[in-house]
Amino acid sequence: MDHAHRNLILHRDLKPANVLVTTNGIVKLLDFGTASLMAEGPNITVTRAMMLTPRYASPEQLRGERPGVTGDVFSLGVILYESLTGAWPFGDPDSVMSGLGRAAGHAAPAAPSSAVTADAATRRTLSPERLRQLLAGDLSAILLKALENEPARRYSTVGELANDILHFLEGRPVEAHPQTFLYRTRKFVDRHWLAVSAAAIFVFGLSGATVLAVRQAQVAKAEAQKAREEAQKSARVTRFLRGMLTSGLKAGGADVTVIQMLNAAEPSIEASWKNDPLAEATLRASLGASYVTLDRPDRARTQLERALALFQKLGRHVDAADTLLVLGINAQRVEGNAAASYYQRSLEELQRAGQDAPPALLFRVKVYLAGVLSAGLYRSAEASALLDQAVALAAREPAIPRDQLPPAWTHQGEILLEEGHFDQAEALFHKAIADDKTTFDAWMGLARSSFLKQDLNKAASGRATQ
Repeated sequence: MDHAHRNLILHRDLKPANVLVTTNGIVKLLDFGTASLMAEGPNITVTRAMMLTPRYASPEQLRGERPGVTGDVFSLGVILYESLTGAWPFGDPDSVMSGLGRAAGHAAPAAPSSAVTADAATRRTLSPERLRQLLAGDLSAILLKALENEPARRYSTVGELANDILHFLEGRPVEAHPQTFLYRTRKFVDRHWLAVSAAAIFVFGLSGATVLAVRQAQVAKAEAQKAREEAQKSARVTRFLRGMLTSGLKAGGADVTVIQMLNAAEPSIEASWKNDPLAEATLRASLGASYVTLDRPDRARTQLERALALFQKLGRHVDAADTLLVLGINAQRVEGNAAASYYQRSLEELQRAGQDAPPALLFRVKVYLAGVLSAGLYRSAEASALLDQAVALAAREPAIPRDQLPPAWTHQGEILLEEGHFDQAEALFHKAIADDKTTFDAWMGLARSSFLKQDLNKAASGRATQ
């Protein structure tokens, strides 16, 4: 949903029926039929009718006000609340008075720990008491912030909501919780309990351990300061994006296009973020990626190259690698072989990042590079080695989505096909199609294999006749 918002698309009718989880555990978001879209082109339909599901709609949607990003945040909050507690946050969903109270902005969600149902606890093989304990802390703060009546008090973006959930899973402080020193220190201790326990034993044994205790306090304080700075930066980025949308609407009215908004935002980035190179680089990378999506390769390359230079200057190897991957995708649309250089440089940045390199990004870069090496530069041996590494990485890293594998298998099949190993190639094509029936290249690979085998059979038959 965050990706859709960053491409200026609102869903407006998020509910469990529109969230599909495949048998492989992959989540897919469905039914954008009620979405609000700002884009250019004569074939774009913009739905402006008030279409929503009251149970999951925000108070402002119930009042018929203009929808925004925070409306989708609210709906996601309701879905998460129901998933965790088994109950609706506002009491009886069929109550007319409840609906009126919500529309007026007077209905407050029940504390998640008080709404737990016996069925929700049973599904998690927990006692109701244990589930209430789990929901009483940070999860409760996250849910209640997402379900605020006032849009301005909710998470400004779905990305912020997702980050807080990720921080909860990692044992880090969440922004929805008051950021007291005691709270942040407790979270630090929870994450590093082994080191803290060892330090405590050391304190009892040696008086010199006081130095270690002071140092840990300094680390906790530095972490709290860093979190405050990140929160302030996030707020500035949000204000900048809102200003971009607002100025675009003022200038072009309801007919303003995505391209016009992005073009208008370009000159203001440097002026707004000249003292914050990381924020500037992040915004330029997002702007460049948007231009790639909108098929504006020259503008995309300009913004992405500037973002890359900033990331490299800051020593942000993972961000630089991600930007180089997008540069490669952009180049591949215009001049395919030139993309190999970008992908190779992306791989080098990930190697510099070492253990910090995200497995999913490393997988994608290797698959993209292998595709260009095999199809465009005829360097099949190098491509095959990269694909073997990528598939092996996916087998041991659950963070890599399974739906990323069919392209890798397809590339492997194409290389085997060129080498005349038809049966092995077809097995890989069938494997890719079994996971994703829309894998067009795998279907094409099967067709090519069938055609090539027929030609070989004809050639062998001709030699036998002679």
